[in-house]
Amino acid sequence: PRMLAGGVALVAGYVLAVPWLGFFVTTAAFLMLFPWVGGVRRPLLCAVLGVLGSFLLVVLFMRVAYISLPLGEGPFRVLSLALLQWIGVK
Repeated sequence: PRMLAGGVALVAGYVLAVPWLGFFVTTAAFLMLFPWVGGVRRPLLCAVLGVLGSFLLVVLFMRVAYISLPLGEGPFRVLSLALLQWIGVK
């Protein structure tokens, strides 16, 4: 029950945070925290999975499927725009 509640809380937090933090940052955080809630206690592995997974999803959605993603607000928008420029999305 504890893992289930943690997973549900993470999904709810993701839905609430994505408009402000943007897709890349929110997804990276989600993909880092989800294994942790599931019992994985290897912080470096969780961090690498989160960042690489989020980056691959951004590339897939923006470069392959041409699906627009939330950019976030303030500094998170700046980060998202820099990432998109770096991967060649205008």
